[in-house]
Amino acid sequence: MREDRTRRLEMWILTPLIWLSFAGYGYWIATIKRRNPGEGVLYGLLLGPLGCVVEACLRERAPEEIEEERTRRQEEAKARLEEERDRQAALRADAILRRQEAQVRADAARVRRADAFGRFSDWFDRAVLKFGWYRGLPEVVQPIVIGLLVALPLVVVMILVFRGR
Repeated sequence: MREDRTRRLEMWILTPLIWLSFAGYGYWIATIKRRNPGEGVLYGLLLGPLGCVVEACLRERAPEEIEEERTRRQEEAKARLEEERDRQAALRADAILRRQEAQVRADAARVRRADAFGRFSDWFDRAVLKFGWYRGLPEVVQPIVIGLLVALPLVVVMILVFRGR
């Protein structure tokens, strides 16, 4: 009984190994016949000894066929490389265009900020600095008052935002 078990176990181990060896034979036969080695492995793995026979019966590829396939693959690789270069050039051109558009938008925003600052400065001069009470303050207190006037709207906004929560 024990002998029968070990024999079965040996068969379960040896059978896949023997079957895989046919894939190696198919690879070897395909290499000798100057065919695609993957084809030989596939025939050997799927069909076993019959696959090796099928691979051995296929005709040997002529050197001209091999050279044609090699040149075809080289041309395909060159075409893919050229496509990739064109794609990269298009991406670079697009990036340059986007950078230029961003620069134009940044310049426009800079002009708008300068204009808004100019309007605010004019208003501040008219509304705050023209009054005599501000000039009557000591020089040490004047920046404190300006800071409070500038911070007051921000404090109000923060109160409204946090109260809304």
